Amino acid sequence: MAIRDGMIATGLFDTSGGLALTDAGGHALAGLGVDLDAITPRVPPA
Repeated sequence: MAIRDGMIATGLFDTSGGLALTDAGGHALAGLGVDLDAITPRVPPA
């Protein structure tokens, strides 16, 4: 929870429509070596 809250507070995640990775968050994870193309987005049910 603390890690998630910190990532939200620093703007790495956006919570306006759920929990979504921001551009800044994507750049941060890519810098850590995370292959973002390999991640399948989860879309909440309508």
